[in-house]
Amino acid sequence: MYYYILATIIFLLGILEIDYNKYKYSKIITVILATILIIFAGLKTDGSTDYVEYKFLFDRYTDYSNNEFIEPGYQFLMLLTHWYSNNFIIFTFIIAIISISLKSIIFYRLTPYVSVAFLMYLCGCFFERDNDGIRQGLSISFCFVGLYYLIDNNIKKYIIFTLLACSIHYSSFIFFGALLLRKIKWSTKTIIFIVSIAYIISLVGGSLTAILIRNIPIIMVAEKVSIYSSNSYSESIGISIGILFRTLILILFMLNYNRININNTLFLILRNGLALSIILSLLFGDFAIISHRLPYVFREFQIFIVSYLISAFNRIDYKICGLLIVFIYTCIILNRFLIEGSIYNNYKNLLF
Repeated sequence: MYYYILATIIFLLGILEIDYNKYKYSKIITVILATILIIFAGLKTDGSTDYVEYKFLFDRYTDYSNNEFIEPGYQFLMLLTHWYSNNFIIFTFIIAIISISLKSIIFYRLTPYVSVAFLMYLCGCFFERDNDGIRQGLSISFCFVGLYYLIDNNIKKYIIFTLLACSIHYSSFIFFGALLLRKIKWSTKTIIFIVSIAYIISLVGGSLTAILIRNIPIIMVAEKVSIYSSNSYSESIGISIGILFRTLILILFMLNYNRININNTLFLILRNGLALSIILSLLFGDFAIISHRLPYVFREFQIFIVSYLISAFNRIDYKICGLLIVFIYTCIILNRFLIEGSIYNNYKNLLF
C-alpha cells in the first residue's frame, strides 16, 4: 500500500495547490514531496528488480576499470562513496538526494502545477528509475536540468549537463537531439501524419532494429545490446497502452496550445520530444530494451505536458477533475506493476 499512499498524498496536496493560492503552496509542496520520495527511494532495503544487482555491483566495485560495462560517471560515484563508506544505503541515499532534488526543482520551475507533475512522475519515472534503475533515474535528472538551460538558450550548460547524463547512462546521448527539436516548427497535422506513419509501419511488422544494431558507435553499448538479445529484453512489445496514452496527450497538447501559457521554445521541445519518443518506440518495438531505452528521456516529457493540460482548464473544478483523472491513471499504472507475486510488493525501508 506504500505506493498508493504516496499517490494519495500527492493527489490531496494537488487539490490544495489548485483550489487555493498556487504560488503560495507550490514551493512547500515541492519540498514536502521531494523529501518523502528521497526517503522512500534512498533508504529502501528491498523491493525492486535491480536492487540486488546494484548492491552486488557496488560491493565488488572498488577500482576504476575501463573494461567494465559501467559508465565512467557512475563508476566515479561508487568509488567516491567507497572512499568514506562501504555502506550501500548511503550510496543509494546520495543518489536519491541528487536525482529527486534536481527533478523536483525542474518540476517547480517548468510546470504550472507541481502536484500534477509529481503524480505523472510517480507512476513512471520515479517507480521505474529513481526507485529501481537508479542509473537511468540520475541521468534523466541531468537531462532535465539540461532542458532548463536549453530553454534559456544557455547552450554551454545544456551540453555540460547532457554530457554528465551520458557519463551515468549512455542512452542519454539521444538527448543531444533536443538541440534540433527546438527548431522543428511543423504543423499539428504534419506531426500527426508522421506519427501515423510510424503506427502503420509497426502494424505491418516494420522495424529499424537491425539497422541500429549494426551501426551502434559505442562498443560497450553494442556489447550490452548483444547480451540483451539473448533474453527477454529482446521480446517484441508492439503497440502498448503506454504508447497509446502518450499519443493521446500529444494530440491534446497540440490542440490546446492556444489555451496554455507556455514558453514557445519549451512547447516545441516538449511536443517534438514526445512525438519522437512515440516514433522510436514504434519503429523499434520488436526489441523491448531498445524500444524502451531510446526514447526514455523524451518519453518523460509527459510529466510536464500533462501539468500544462490541466492548466488549460479555466474553472477550478475542471482542473480538479483533471487531477482526479491523473490520480486514477497513476493508480492503474501502479496496479500493473504491483500484481500478485511482484518483487515490488516486497518493499522494505530502513525507517519503516
